[in-house]
Amino acid sequence: MHAPLPNPCGFGARALSRISVSFQDVALGLALVVGTLGCGGGTTKTPQDSQSAETTQEVDIGVDPDSAADVQEDAAPEIAPDVPEIATDDTSDISADVPGSDADDAVDVAPVDVAECQTATDCVLPNLPPCQAATCDAGQCKGLKIEGLCCSDSDCSDNVECTADKCALDTHTCSNITVLGCCAGKVTILKSAFENAVFEPEFKDANPGIDNGNVKWQVSTVRAHSGNSSLYFGNECGTYDNSMTADNSCTAGPDAKGVSTSLITKELSLPKDKLAQAQFWLWLDTEPPYVPGLPAGNCKNPCAIGFTCALIGGQSQCLPEKDVLQVNVLAGDKVVSAFNSTTIGKTTANQWLHVAIDLSAWQGQTVKLQWAFSTGTGLKNNFQGIYLDDIIVETLCASAGSTCSSAQKCPDDTNACTLDICTNYSNASDQGGCFYDKKLGCCSIDADCDDGNACTVDGCQSGQCTNTPDASKVGCCKASVLFFDDDSTDLSKFTPVGVNSATVGWHAAPKQGVDAKTQALYFGNDDFTGYDDPTLGKSVGPKGSLCSKPFTLTAGTQYDLVTMDVRMETEWSGQPAKNYKNPPVIGGKKFDLLSLQVYMGGEFKDIWTSDAIFGTSEGQFVSVTASLDPWQGKTVQVCLTFDAGDGQQNSSGGVWVDNFVVKAACSKKPCYFDTECANLTCGTCEAGQCGALGCGCQKIPECCTADWNCDDIDVCTDDSCGLDGFCVHTPNNTNGCGTPGG
Repeated sequence: MHAPLPNPCGFGARALSRISVSFQDVALGLALVVGTLGCGGGTTKTPQDSQSAETTQEVDIGVDPDSAADVQEDAAPEIAPDVPEIATDDTSDISADVPGSDADDAVDVAPVDVAECQTATDCVLPNLPPCQAATCDAGQCKGLKIEGLCCSDSDCSDNVECTADKCALDTHTCSNITVLGCCAGKVTILKSAFENAVFEPEFKDANPGIDNGNVKWQVSTVRAHSGNSSLYFGNECGTYDNSMTADNSCTAGPDAKGVSTSLITKELSLPKDKLAQAQFWLWLDTEPPYVPGLPAGNCKNPCAIGFTCALIGGQSQCLPEKDVLQVNVLAGDKVVSAFNSTTIGKTTANQWLHVAIDLSAWQGQTVKLQWAFSTGTGLKNNFQGIYLDDIIVETLCASAGSTCSSAQKCPDDTNACTLDICTNYSNASDQGGCFYDKKLGCCSIDADCDDGNACTVDGCQSGQCTNTPDASKVGCCKASVLFFDDDSTDLSKFTPVGVNSATVGWHAAPKQGVDAKTQALYFGNDDFTGYDDPTLGKSVGPKGSLCSKPFTLTAGTQYDLVTMDVRMETEWSGQPAKNYKNPPVIGGKKFDLLSLQVYMGGEFKDIWTSDAIFGTSEGQFVSVTASLDPWQGKTVQVCLTFDAGDGQQNSSGGVWVDNFVVKAACSKKPCYFDTECANLTCGTCEAGQCGALGCGCQKIPECCTADWNCDDIDVCTDDSCGLDGFCVHTPNNTNGCGTPGG
């Protein structure tokens, strides 16, 4: 039986040695020593009831390292001459130094367990998380989580499946928010956002033997409902016309053939004890319905879904529509239609549409989903096609907040950035699901805007998300050039589009670049003397675009920019900037306009126009920079477009472009042209101007509201404010100035 000897001196526990010896041999000697040291001179008591020789007892000799030297110095004079000093080395054999000890007896010396602390106040732990406090545990300093505080989301779990467990890192407090529409045991059977280039084996084309040419299902970065990509049925030209290829500059040919596809999911096992639903997001652009291309008919019986009632030869007929997307549920040998694109006019009108399907009729069965599309012919296939994203098949709850109808509304989730509306099932008349779709770009806090990219600064400004590249982080920004043309000997890097003149268009202009040695791109005639084409008449002017080859813009870690040097000599040359008004008549057409545009998915979008330089550079090269950030991660073409507007005053000058570069950069200026500051609120005689720090209000030269604004300190002029709000300085013959005009 082991028990510690009493520690009557109260020695600290910082260097506590535990030594096991034969109690019969050393008890008396130890008692004498402790008594002699005596905490400063106490009396010694002889131990009573000593144990047998076989019984050992753990002896604790406490030595506080902070006071050991003092104890030895104070105690040494009081030690009896016939009692040797006990060594403090924890490896010493003390039996030889204790009177009455047996030299042959073995002494067991236990390893020293050095304590760090006695109480929490002894512990100082650097870098301790705010959700932990220092504590002393069995002599060791440790961090202990403070009750009610958290360090991460995992600390906040309430073991309830239908709550979102979050740790607020600013206050280190937990929140457990109920997820509306959630049910315990919810099963996700299929989920794909197509962020991976490989979309099989979850999906596959059930008709791989059909030759659709270059039209196929592929992961595309042209557009996405979420993330950076979606699943697309089309080709590299952004259509489902297989006569259009990159090799022929995406020009439609006479050899177009019809296309058809049957995209199906893998087998989906629906639970027996739970209801299920499918949902996906659709972006659709296909050949329009017969109506309004044909007069609407008046069919006696309503046409079936997929047919349109049109008037043909004076008779009303139900015509089967072409280019129709159908979504079917396949169960065994049965095919049940769940969605038909004729019900939405065969287009989503350049928006993403949320489609939901009720799968409760197939509870406990194995099914597949099918997206079937067929054109029948190769005609009118130059539309953009089909994009699918965020396809989910999941179980749902029958409880309130999950399903809805005209009578059962969706509960308010108290989030201003979500739609609390019932999304109807496409295969049910008055039933739907509450999905709480997020409003596009809406946010209430910065966390709503997290794009999952560590190299962007995510923020919420006025309810809209911003994701700004963070070039300050090491490794985030890698500048690169995506497209470069500084000395075109031909136009092989570009594709001409929409040129309406046989003599005026885009050319390579030798020795007409910035340094007068290199070549430049030029819009005009082939002798570089102007852009007049009399054959077009006075009301139509030469026009045309020059587009780069397609390239994919870098996403998220930097800025995407177009830079170029532009020289313009147009009918606007020689006129004051204040006289620039294009179009001259509200609602009319513009004249002599150069546009820098992004072309994607059959659409042109201006990113810069010569309005920024008031229609002319007065024959000098000026540097132009435009942002491509809205298309990050997308595959696009960048185009130069010039339109004279009419056939008048086109006999001299033209447009030159040099050093045309598309690049990823680590920084950009807040603005480049004064026209970018047009919306700035300024005074009557001030205008927004672009400076080194961005847009600011600057005084407009010669602008006035009263005569005294126009004093030019010249005694030979009479200064007044004109009716147009600009100063007028009229020479006078007073003060010895001579005759006006002399």
